[in-house]
Amino acid sequence: MPNDTAERVVEALNRADLDDYLDAMPSPAQLAQHFDCPPERALVAAIERTRENAPGLLDAWRTAGVRMSLSTFDLTHAEHLALAPGDTHRDCLVKAPVQVVTVGVTLEMQREGRTEKVIEAWPFWRFSDDPAWYQARF
Repeated sequence: MPNDTAERVVEALNRADLDDYLDAMPSPAQLAQHFDCPPERALVAAIERTRENAPGLLDAWRTAGVRMSLSTFDLTHAEHLALAPGDTHRDCLVKAPVQVVTVGVTLEMQREGRTEKVIEAWPFWRFSDDPAWYQARF
């Protein structure tokens, strides 16, 4: 379920566990197998940038002592897409079936003795050849 993946992402960020954080994201091979994207401004490019920037993000969070918790995972207003070959998604042509669920999440971020609530829309993908859900914050 996507909520398990969301918890995994939050836990990886809190532990500054780069491998687990990256494993929760779609791999370049999965993206290439399921999407044909133009360079730049597309889904694949955004996820690649997120993967490239992950070490710096985790280092900055560790240095700043940021802690995060997932306080709300709202599937009631989630957007569900069942993409088929030939469909387009975020400027990419779909080459193989993909499920996409975009969920509203509320995060509580603690840093420097303050707690801040942050509301974000997180996309999750499940690919036709893999039962796992993947997520990338970008």
